[in-house]
Amino acid sequence: MKFTKTLLNTAFFALSTVSLSPVAYADSAESQFNQAITAYKNQDYTTAFNLLKPLAEQGLAEAQGVLGTMYGLGKGVKQDRQQSKYWAGKACDNGNQKACDMYRVLNERE
Repeated sequence: MKFTKTLLNTAFFALSTVSLSPVAYADSAESQFNQAITAYKNQDYTTAFNLLKPLAEQGLAEAQGVLGTMYGLGKGVKQDRQQSKYWAGKACDNGNQKACDMYRVLNERE
């Protein structure tokens, strides 16, 4: 459990340092993602979640990966391993390698 929590925290910080391509996403999406990461780092998990969820639903891999981390750790949401796997899997499908690593570890822990 401690290893999984450490991995999820590591994945979050790796995901939070990703720079969004302005070609792929409008400045507003990048701004919203950056606001969400700032909120998360300030432990304002509810705000972070509310900013990330629409981005994740639109297919932003970085937002999907952070949601996977939030569900895995129970930050701002009820801890939910299935939701963690779901969002990590979506992020992985969208090319986020750190989320692929998180997804693999979550599957190994079952």
